[in-house]
Formats: sequence, structure tokens, C-alpha cells
Amino acid sequence: MKKLINDILKPTGYKFSSIVSKYDRVKYKWLTEYNIKSIIDVGANEGQFALDITKTLNMAKVYSFEPLKETFEILQSHIAPFANMRCFNMALGDSNGQTKIYKNEYTPSSSILELGDKHLEAYPESNKVSFEEITIGKLDDFLNETALELEDNILLKIDVQGFEDKVILGASESLKKIKVVFVEVSFWELYKNQSLFDNIYSLLNTLGFKYRGNYDVSYNKDNGLPIFADAIFIR
Repeated sequence: MKKLINDILKPTGYKFSSIVSKYDRVKYKWLTEYNIKSIIDVGANEGQFALDITKTLNMAKVYSFEPLKETFEILQSHIAPFANMRCFNMALGDSNGQTKIYKNEYTPSSSILELGDKHLEAYPESNKVSFEEITIGKLDDFLNETALELEDNILLKIDVQGFEDKVILGASESLKKIKVVFVEVSFWELYKNQSLFDNIYSLLNTLGFKYRGNYDVSYNKDNGLPIFADAIFIR
């Protein structure tokens, strides 16, 4: 989403990242206190989050999930030099099998859910959509069937464009072993039938997590209202 915001701001001469670049250098430093050893990156796109967070947590093992074939191939090339990173060409949710994803020309906006009116109003650039058949699975089942080297103090990051609640529902057993959750939350319905912040908050709260604040809040460029953010939950 940061790239999309920067594209919108480009004619004004402003850049979103330049405002927070000094902060970005220490934004994950607090995680060292939790001794994070494993990271599950759901909705990895091209590996931006994985490559960024391992500047701080450079000893952690990272397992990234990205369903779009072309984007996955870019992800593979980006993490290839790193022995501590692996990636899987699939989506995570609350079911196992095959499904269709709305593939957006701006790939970070791609979702299993259909774009909502608010999304198109705020980001009209994201209206070019096609379909792609993808594999989907529950995190609980995937971890039971796959011998991943998951150590204690796991961080789970979820950025799946409105499908976050489905990822959580398919990971109820896995979440018992997870210490920190980063999850993108929306305050307005950007995708049809998505769960908003209050639902994600309640769901994670019932699973033993406490809300501890946000990263990178994005605002409506016309009226200043917050649209979405990356929320932090800690067990």
C-alpha cells in the first residue's frame, strides 16, 4: 500500500517514506525483547516485509506465502540469497483447495474478495482486475503436514486485503504458539464483506492477544479519515 500512496503523492512532490525514514530504522527494535525466532509472512507480495524486518531480526527463519504466480516468482528471486527464508505459492484462509483471486494490476491490492466502492473511490488506479486460479489452505493443516523448523516466539504477519479474519480462523491452533501478530486492518469496507478493525480486534482478543497500537496508518486524501493500518497484537 505504501507504493500506491507514493504514486498518488508523486505529483505533489511529497513521499510517504521520507516522512518516516528515521523512524523506520528502529520501528522493529522492540521485537528483539521478545526473542522472535520464526516469522510467518502471509500475503508476502514481493517480499518487502520479510526483507525489511530481517534487517532487525536477522537470525529469524521466515516462511512467506504468496498466491499469485508472477508475484511469487519475483518473491523467490528476492529471497534466494537468504538461507533463512522459504516461500510457498499459495494463499492461507479457512479452507483447503482451489479458489479464484481478483488479480489487480497493482498486485498488493489483489484479493480473494471483490473490491468495494470505498476502495475504488480512494484508489481509482486499482480498478484493473483479472482472475487467477490459486491454491488455498489453512495454516493449521499446512503446519501439520509440513516439517517447518518453527522455533518458539513466532511472529505472524497477515496482509491479505480483507481476508485477514479467514486466515485467523484457519490458524486457531497455530496461534496458541504465536507471540506477536501484525495484521492489516481496515476501518472502512475496502473489499466486499471484509471484516473491519473491530471484528479483527474481537477475534484476536478471544484468542488471547492484546491490541498494542498501529504502524503506518493510511488516511483519506480528501478528508483525513483513517482508512487502514497495520495493527500490532501481542499475547
